[in-house]
Amino acid sequence: MLAIFLDVQNEIREITRELEVMRRKIERFKSTDNPEDKDSHVRAIAGCIHGIYSGMKKKY
Repeated sequence: MLAIFLDVQNEIREITRELEVMRRKIERFKSTDNPEDKDSHVRAIAGCIHGIYSGMKKKY
C-alpha cells in the first residue's frame, strides 16, 4: 500500500514542476507582442497540459 502513496507523491511533484513551467510560459506569453514568441509559448503551454493529463490518465 505504501508504494501507491509514493507513486502519488511523485506524480504530484511532476505536476507541480509542469505547473511552474506553465506559469512562466504564460507570463512570457503575456509580455511579448512577437507572434513567433507567442506561438512558441503556446506550444510549450500545450505540452505542459498534455504532460499533466497523460500522467494522470496513465496512473489513475
